[in-house]
Amino acid sequence: MTINRDELYRLIKESVREVIHEESSNLFLKNIPPVSAKEMKDIQKLHAEFCHSCPVSSTG
Repeated sequence: MTINRDELYRLIKESVREVIHEESSNLFLKNIPPVSAKEMKDIQKLHAEFCHSCPVSSTG
């Protein structure tokens, strides 16, 4: 199997972009503070009219 220089460059560039995207997504998610059960219930109640599939628990 042979690959030309342009195709190799494109594959490397695409791979680097994917890694950067994944790493930045992970960093973003790690910096979101945890939410308590009470806070989550309040959020779900507040946004229930916009999110009909969001479960609103009666416990907690």
